[in-house]
Amino acid sequence: MLDKEKVRAWSIGHWPLFVIIPAILGFFFFASSFNYLSQKNGFAKWLSPDETANYTAAKLYAETGNLAFFEKYNLVSKDIIHPRSFRSDWGWIKPVSFIGLPLLYGKIASIFGIAILPYLTPLFGAIGLFFFYLFVKRIFGTTNAIISTLLASVFPIYVYYSARSMFHNVLFMSALMVGLYLSVRMGERREKGTAYFRRHGYGFIFSLLAGISVGIALIARTSELLWVGPLFFVLYLFNIRRLGVMRPFLFLWGIFLVFLPVLYWNQVLYGWIFASGYPELNNSLVMLGENSSKIAATAVSGKFAQLVPFFNNIKLIIFHFGFKPAQSYKMFNAYVREMFPWLFWSMIAGLASFLIFFKEYSRKRWLFLLGWLSVSLILILYYGSWVFFDNPDPRSFTIGNSYTRYWLPVYFGALPFASLALIKITSALRSTAAMWALRAAAIAVIATLSVQFVWNDPAEGLAVSIQKQNEARVERETILSLTEANSAIITRYHDKLLFPERKVIIGLFNDPNMIDQYAELARRLPIYYYNFSLTDADLAYLNDGDLKLRNVSLNLVQKITDRFSLYRLKYD
Repeated sequence: MLDKEKVRAWSIGHWPLFVIIPAILGFFFFASSFNYLSQKNGFAKWLSPDETANYTAAKLYAETGNLAFFEKYNLVSKDIIHPRSFRSDWGWIKPVSFIGLPLLYGKIASIFGIAILPYLTPLFGAIGLFFFYLFVKRIFGTTNAIISTLLASVFPIYVYYSARSMFHNVLFMSALMVGLYLSVRMGERREKGTAYFRRHGYGFIFSLLAGISVGIALIARTSELLWVGPLFFVLYLFNIRRLGVMRPFLFLWGIFLVFLPVLYWNQVLYGWIFASGYPELNNSLVMLGENSSKIAATAVSGKFAQLVPFFNNIKLIIFHFGFKPAQSYKMFNAYVREMFPWLFWSMIAGLASFLIFFKEYSRKRWLFLLGWLSVSLILILYYGSWVFFDNPDPRSFTIGNSYTRYWLPVYFGALPFASLALIKITSALRSTAAMWALRAAAIAVIATLSVQFVWNDPAEGLAVSIQKQNEARVERETILSLTEANSAIITRYHDKLLFPERKVIIGLFNDPNMIDQYAELARRLPIYYYNFSLTDADLAYLNDGDLKLRNVSLNLVQKITDRFSLYRLKYD
């Protein structure tokens, strides 16, 4: 029987868990509700090409052990049959993405079933929150960790991209938080006088597990190695005496073990262990290697004046889409200060408090601050210099734009400082009850605003996304009923809805070379076109022009929605 006194003592000593665990469970069920409500009766469709590709690849790997499949008609059509976020090489259709998530999720789904796939990211997101609590507790203490985790569990970006569960970013962030916590514990050792392994065993185990966790983060988004690598290297330098050599070796070994399947599949799919489905990334890796070799050779020869061009080349490679500080500031202003003013201003207050009371804070807090500021600067300048148009309206700043998910580390690093501001302000109250009541009220207000934002945002909130998915289900069923099972559909944006039940081709009728391929395929299988409805004049223009020259014609099958129609491309 349980010892009631021991249970009572344990409960008192671990009371924060009775706050944190319900919040984490609430996060999991809330984030999972989106796919539960929008995917019914075998309708497992996604809102973006990247999600579609990750789900398709994970499902394929779970069912067949492969990440690619063969499309024979691509051999006669110059590989044009494939959805976005895929590519075709001599008929083999392959994902154009980081393959870590499909491999990991596919392996899990092979054990527990395909139905688990939409809920894995909310699950990993919940695990990440728990380790975020443990990590912040180690750095800032229990009170800060509780407040930070409660705020993180309702933070709109984290919730939104956990619900949009086939993106890489939450898996990356969650695994990184696990890795950071375990890294903090890498230096643990027992007192002297014990056997070597008994003394260092825990530290060695934490080192290996930290490497595995960081490895999972990096296979999910390998591009983040740009800053994750330097971050951990600098942290090692600050702790080199305490960590020694064996712990970093085990850490790197853990990363290597996780990367082994990815390296294997990179070789199988793309012909090189360091390649990926992104041609630009592959070219960048080659150019980085060449310029790094030249820098080393030039430095050894002592010709330091000749190093400048090589460093400039590396800068251009890293900032492939430009280096635009002014635009980066604009994006930071839009997606941090204006989108989350409560986080921005409380973070500023927390940083001010940190600097005012700097003598109170230990070395590890300063390391956290410097590491977060450095990472934030890199991410803001790197991604802020890019131009993304995830939303059809390029002037809009919405939760679904890519900057938000790329800047998750910026947001999460700000939370402990926002919490610090709340702690310092409420600590002025003499009554402990009043102090915690005010903290709870502030958290409740932020949670209410955050949940309303992520659920009711009129542009890309979860409620409107569920409605769109329900409408898309009817749209898809209508199209499938009007087309043959072996048909191919030319479309611009509906590949994520029609694939893989139908072959899809991303295209229009403005490229004569593509029309040549359409006509070649129309001789062999049914070809359809689904896009914005054409006027009678536009349809006549196409049929009397390029299509007529190739002995094909486009004919209306049925108007599907108020804006989109299905057409049949026939070979005459």
